[in-house]
Amino acid sequence: AAASAGEAAPRPRLPVAIGRHDPDELPTYVKELPRTGRRGAPQAFPRLLYMMLEREPKEIIAWCEDGRGFVIADHAAFIANTLVKYFRHARYASFQRQLNLYGFRKNEVGAFVHPQFLREAPELLTRVQIHRRQPVAPRHVATEEVGAPRGDAARDAAPAVVAPPPPPPPPETTTTT
Repeated sequence: AAASAGEAAPRPRLPVAIGRHDPDELPTYVKELPRTGRRGAPQAFPRLLYMMLEREPKEIIAWCEDGRGFVIADHAAFIANTLVKYFRHARYASFQRQLNLYGFRKNEVGAFVHPQFLREAPELLTRVQIHRRQPVAPRHVATEEVGAPRGDAARDAAPAVVAPPPPPPPPETTTTT
């Protein structure tokens, strides 16, 4: 049905995987998620967060007006009542760590934002993935010999690097006149 002049336009329908489960059925819901994570593990956090934003009271957690981020309006109620419903814990630090792992950032007004986490685009949730840090280079060089001295011993055992001698000066030419 079309929205009449005084009513807001209807929100887009959520994908079946998001919209049909109650928070009491979350373990079943998580098992049904698409396998998008590393080694095929479901990345449930973005979907559960989206579900939370759609179902929980706006006085606790709500989308920003533009739908590009969300704010937690009542931290105490969020920690005491909401977190445990969706994540099996009531630790805000763990929730914040998940936000950071998935690439959410706080903007200048304190809202959590992610370029692929949008109120009007639940189909983009598969693009909200864990950001892996770049691997750290090993401390030793791969070409190092096994048992070779390291640290100060390596410096003391290594031959000193000597600069090559300067080239000889060009021969002097004498002219007879």
